[in-house]
Amino acid sequence: MEKYLVKKRAQPDSGGEGPSSSGSSTRKKFSQKRLRDLKGVVILEDIRKAKSFLTDSASTDELLEKTLRNLAKKIPGRDILLETGIGKSVRKLTKHENLSVQAAAKKVFDLWKDHVIHKAKQQKQEVKFDLESQRLRDIARRWFAEALSTTAQDDVVIRLENTIFYSCKRILTAPYRRSCRQIAHKLRKDVILQNRLVAGSIEMEDFVKKYKCSI
Repeated sequence: MEKYLVKKRAQPDSGGEGPSSSGSSTRKKFSQKRLRDLKGVVILEDIRKAKSFLTDSASTDELLEKTLRNLAKKIPGRDILLETGIGKSVRKLTKHENLSVQAAAKKVFDLWKDHVIHKAKQQKQEVKFDLESQRLRDIARRWFAEALSTTAQDDVVIRLENTIFYSCKRILTAPYRRSCRQIAHKLRKDVILQNRLVAGSIEMEDFVKKYKCSI
């Protein structure tokens, strides 16, 4: 992990004389910060080593507690927990006869459990949001398909909806929905405009810019 060390830049050698040397001796020294010290960075080998301590019957209570305290500084992802099985080892120690070990194990187990649950909920919300976003865009494409008397898979329909979507900064807020309704209504009422759009005699970007909702 040496390549992840943040090292202090070496000062020019002044032979131990002059203000440069005396100044460097009074400067505050910063400790090297390893990437592996960050809470979100988990080294697989470290987790496996920790598990070996936790599952070794020869490990003292002091070693178990120290190992658990170090694990409390890390938040491994669900994939690492499944691959190493360390979660089960920690959970087993929540029933250890030594109360200090038991408390340390419970702290780690609860911390990791809360993190896994939080991530699962977050991913579920993201999937739900993506599905809802796609549903709204599909509705808009159906509006345009009806207005142009074609299908939602028509290239013109897809390009029209995409252009509106990007013109609204890819955010499905009220301006996007109002623009889709407004343009669909305009197309239904104007056959000439329909033909121009389908024939490509009007640029899609110019069309959207002209007829989309301004607010």
